[in-house]
Amino acid sequence: MVPLTSLMFLRSRGNLYEQDLR
Repeated sequence: MVPLTSLMFLRSRGNLYEQDLR
């Protein structure tokens, strides 16, 4: 199982990447 912290970390990074692409 993936730790909740890792999930939140990946999600926050994904959001940052989306903002960079825009």
